[in-house]
Amino acid sequence: MRQRANRATWIERIRSWKSSGKSVEEFSTGQPYKPKTLTWWANQLRRELATPRIEMARVEVRPTSSSTIAIEVGGARVVVKRDFDEVLLRAVVRALEVRK
Repeated sequence: MRQRANRATWIERIRSWKSSGKSVEEFSTGQPYKPKTLTWWANQLRRELATPRIEMARVEVRPTSSSTIAIEVGGARVVVKRDFDEVLLRAVVRALEVRK
């Protein structure tokens, strides 16, 4: 019975192929997979890495009589007053995102 290779196995196979300098046909000769399967996995993994991950932020709205709000980004809590500097807040959020 033939066993299916997992993602980690395909990553290693692709690394070996790329470092060998051989064509996909040469590298796949004698292997338990076809050249088309190796190129499919290489393309699939490249697309996955090229697709940016989108992270959603959880927003909680709580009724309050306060003139401030608290924003949590990357584990940090930023308290913003009603008349905040929008440019400064954007810079702070970007810096916190990079810190993750």
